[in-house]
Amino acid sequence: MEFRITPEYDGKNVKYILRTVLGLSRACVMRIKYMPDGILLGGRRVTVRAEVRAGDVLTLALEDREEDVNEKVVPSDADPDILYEDGDCMVVNKPNGMPTHPTHGHLDDTLANVCVGYMRRRGEPFVFRPVNRLDRETSGAVLIAKNKHSAARLGREMLEKRIQKRYVALLHGLLPGDSGEISGYIARSGDSIIMRILNADGRESEWSLTRWKKLASDGEYTAAEAEPVTGRTHQIRLHFSSVGAPVAGDGLYGDGDLSLCGRLALHAHTLSFRTRDGEMVTAEAPLPPEMKAAIEKIGGNTGNG
Repeated sequence: MEFRITPEYDGKNVKYILRTVLGLSRACVMRIKYMPDGILLGGRRVTVRAEVRAGDVLTLALEDREEDVNEKVVPSDADPDILYEDGDCMVVNKPNGMPTHPTHGHLDDTLANVCVGYMRRRGEPFVFRPVNRLDRETSGAVLIAKNKHSAARLGREMLEKRIQKRYVALLHGLLPGDSGEISGYIARSGDSIIMRILNADGRESEWSLTRWKKLASDGEYTAAEAEPVTGRTHQIRLHFSSVGAPVAGDGLYGDGDLSLCGRLALHAHTLSFRTRDGEMVTAEAPLPPEMKAAIEKIGGNTGNG
């Protein structure tokens, strides 16, 4: 599978492209990095530390093998809330509070566990390959590839910004108008792997852009729709905080006040992408009850979900 690097990822290393952009599992990356033709950059074998440049062609050996299917993800008995499914992929509505991947302290209660259990009950070989990822506190639509080929295709679509995501956010503050854009360069804050800062200048690979539209406001809180054109870590949360309207309940970039709806008020509402046959699909994750109630409380209309 071949991927042409766009200017957005100029200067990133191969590991970032494989893990963060394409969503390949750690086991998959470990396997292909030791294959003679596993990772090629411009036709030459490279390590995951190699830097990529805009225009480079990254070639990956992604054929399935039986050992990939036996990754050590504990299957869950819970059923996923499936918004869309075909032979190549599925879109699942992730609940608030559920991590996407198993981590220390969350080995059996993640979206990966739920999806692995679901596919195992169906008797289908499956490795959890999310195309997009959500923070634990963020709910909503997650696109999951069912095989390496669809992971490669959808990963390329994500890399080329052909997958559109729209979020609904409740903000503690006011926005400057009815619609607009927030942009800037997002970088780590010191040695932290969590906190991010928004800079006036930076590298092309750190550029970020979010488009937003106000839905309702009561003078203290604002409901807004957000479209992250780029996909930086914590992008929506940081962008809204930078204009004085952090996401309600955000303890990293706001005051963490949970009084409005008892959670981080950010939900991945719709996700639009093309199937293998070229059909455009939009999967919609209904607003959680607590967010619907909060939007109605500040005067918004949630009659369409």
